[in-house]
Amino acid sequence: MQATETTTRKKRDFASDGPQYDPRCRRWLVDISYPDGSRRRRRFRRERQASRFWIAEHSSIEDGTWKKSRRPEHTITLDELLDIYMRSHAQCRSYETWISESVRFWKEQLDPASPVSEITADRIDRIKNAYLATGVAPASVDRKLELLRAAFNLAIQRGLCSFSPMTGVKLLRVNNERLRYFTGDEHPRLIAAARLGPSYLEPLIQLSIHTGTRRRNLTDLTWPQVDLNNRLVRITKTKSNKTVAIPLDDTALSVLQDLRARSDGSQRVFPELQGVTSIKKAWSTCLRRAGITELRWHDLRHCFAAALAQSDVDINTIRELLGHSDIRSTLRYAHLAPGYLADKVKVLDRTLPKDCQSAAPIGGNRKQGPARETAAKLVKTNAKR
Repeated sequence: MQATETTTRKKRDFASDGPQYDPRCRRWLVDISYPDGSRRRRRFRRERQASRFWIAEHSSIEDGTWKKSRRPEHTITLDELLDIYMRSHAQCRSYETWISESVRFWKEQLDPASPVSEITADRIDRIKNAYLATGVAPASVDRKLELLRAAFNLAIQRGLCSFSPMTGVKLLRVNNERLRYFTGDEHPRLIAAARLGPSYLEPLIQLSIHTGTRRRNLTDLTWPQVDLNNRLVRITKTKSNKTVAIPLDDTALSVLQDLRARSDGSQRVFPELQGVTSIKKAWSTCLRRAGITELRWHDLRHCFAAALAQSDVDINTIRELLGHSDIRSTLRYAHLAPGYLADKVKVLDRTLPKDCQSAAPIGGNRKQGPARETAAKLVKTNAKR
């Protein structure tokens, strides 16, 4: 009896008369029966995708092209899966930094020649736990998992496989956001230490603090990007792939004017940094001289945003100056704005009834107003009932 019920349920789940929604798995189910007796079953998140697939497959059956349109599922190997993903993301800024590294990681942990159908969520979960036990940061583990999930999703979109084992793997999702900005007299101490050299360090720090620009954008900055007449710097290669025009305050403008006067005709604002991949040694030496600890270069960008927020600059304006594509990245500075929430609750003075605003405290000795007397009468009436 149980076997019969199971068979009936499966037939109901994958009805052949069009997409059917299953509330248990929250998916649209499609079942296609081909002339040779074979069947193909698919699950979709959206009804539109399921309808398109169902119509396309039935059209191919009617015109006789169904054999050519069918692709064998679960035939690609892990090596092919990762290579497809790498080719489609070869132009990404993070290709050299972590995409290629994560691909090498999965090729070492899993057999590159194994079919993707043999990769299970349990196997990936064991690799995740073993990698976390080596002492790496949880964010590093999540990055490896996110790449594998994206690779499977890309293969599903292209019809190379129909299921991702990553659906059964949970990310760690550890909140490691850091918000460090100047406290006390750290700012003047840092500038005084930077003046001791190298020569590029002080202007680089000043521009980072007063424009909020990332270090790489500053070290690669060229004079065609700088408009001294209109007091603007245009950053073209940003993290969000958008051009950002940053206005210059008096300090940033003075720094760039001095650099322009000392320029030897080079197109680069900092020609001495051409070919230099890291300034960590100069930065750590500067921090040691200033007696400052736990301050990264990127924290100078936080100092820029924090100073604006503390001056009660609108959060959306800060977002535009930082070049954030999502305002959620900027909201981390909202608590620093003194009027950000205080001004918002003032709307209650205009919307709440005046009786609510003037009512005396329950335990107070003030004379009861009309609203209080009316409320007291209602309480007595309900008590008698």
